[in-house]
Amino acid sequence: MWQKILVTLDATSADRTILEHIRPLARKFGSRIVLLHVADGWAARTYGPEAVSPEVTQDRAYLEKVRLELEAEGIPAEAELAFGNPPAEIIKWVRQRQCDLVAMS
Repeated sequence: MWQKILVTLDATSADRTILEHIRPLARKFGSRIVLLHVADGWAARTYGPEAVSPEVTQDRAYLEKVRLELEAEGIPAEAELAFGNPPAEIIKWVRQRQCDLVAMS
């Protein structure tokens, strides 16, 4: 039913809450999880994927940490860092990755 689930993350405790709801769903349906964080600081909005800043470095590390946690539990996951306006980027990623479900905290 849900082959691909996009989970937006903002590096807060709310992420853990939404992930706790998504894990059982992903297991039940054999879903792949796409973790997405949109970096929207000055460097990210100005330079996009070429941005170099502590924010971008921390965001990448956080996404990879969560991805590895899911993979260790047997849940296939990928992590993506987008840049710019969060609502616009989320819509873009849903369309590009053809996600069946979007989970947001």
